[in-house]
Amino acid sequence: MKKLKIFFQLWIVLTLVGCTAEQYETTGEKAITNLVATLPPTTRTHLNSTAVEWDVTDELGVFSDAQSAITRYTYSSKADNGAIFKGDKVEGTTSFYAIYPYNAASTVNGTKVTYTLPSKQPYVQGSFAPGICPMAATSSDQNFFFKQTCGLIRLNLTGNGTVKKIVLQGNNNEVLAGTGEIDLAATQPEFSISANASETSKSISVDCDIQLSATATVFYFVIPAQNFTKGLNITVSGTFDGQEKELLNEGGNSQRDVLVAFYEAMGGDKWTKKTNWCTDADLSQWEGVSVDYQGNVIGLYLRANNLVGEIPACIGELTK
Repeated sequence: MKKLKIFFQLWIVLTLVGCTAEQYETTGEKAITNLVATLPPTTRTHLNSTAVEWDVTDELGVFSDAQSAITRYTYSSKADNGAIFKGDKVEGTTSFYAIYPYNAASTVNGTKVTYTLPSKQPYVQGSFAPGICPMAATSSDQNFFFKQTCGLIRLNLTGNGTVKKIVLQGNNNEVLAGTGEIDLAATQPEFSISANASETSKSISVDCDIQLSATATVFYFVIPAQNFTKGLNITVSGTFDGQEKELLNEGGNSQRDVLVAFYEAMGGDKWTKKTNWCTDADLSQWEGVSVDYQGNVIGLYLRANNLVGEIPACIGELTK
């Protein structure tokens, strides 16, 4: 009997936090030698409980509409709701651009900058690895508001055994790692990899040596924002019940995934009652969701809740 239970929650297309359009000056010259970088509540260089903060090891790459060479800016000190980064002077006229993390190998083409997402991602307890998840910001002065450009997949594992390796793959040949681009001037910048790009990978792996227990251990994958039209396969390798084994999740959606898809398809952001939806809370605590003693979803009670849209086909996967 398998004692490893796999629960995974997907954020396939990350909802990015936007900011209001700024009115830029169209004449004159500007320059910055330090900048103030802030993070919205859903954007982080790494996870640290509920804190939203920069790390002292963080570095940014900065360029402008008049200076395409990327200049490295390093963490200097904390600031209100963010941090101050310092670097050599960058001159511009109306727009400055910043990318996290800084990489000397990155190149600039207009407002687009290259970034390489690794196919092997380090395990960090309770977080994804710092410097893995890229962010982008545009500003007319020294104040930069960063936005996430990738998606996150969180995998919760409980049971008896030791996890040695986890491999994530899409079922429709989705490209999950490699060198791609981010358009920093986009309203909602996203990291994307061309299907024709060289040195791409259709899998992401995390190597580790983690002893599981009854309390869930969390693993994170950083992926390009996209839809997995045919689901995912997750292979967990390690020692279970005293034997070396590979346990395969066949790629179907979890109940949580189905409910999140339902929420997005039915305009959940505008629902009048949506307490705990799309959060880490147990499904029984999602408003209007009824579950049985085994945790199976057995009913949705969302009357007069402003549902608008087409019910997704995956709702049929809630077989109870």
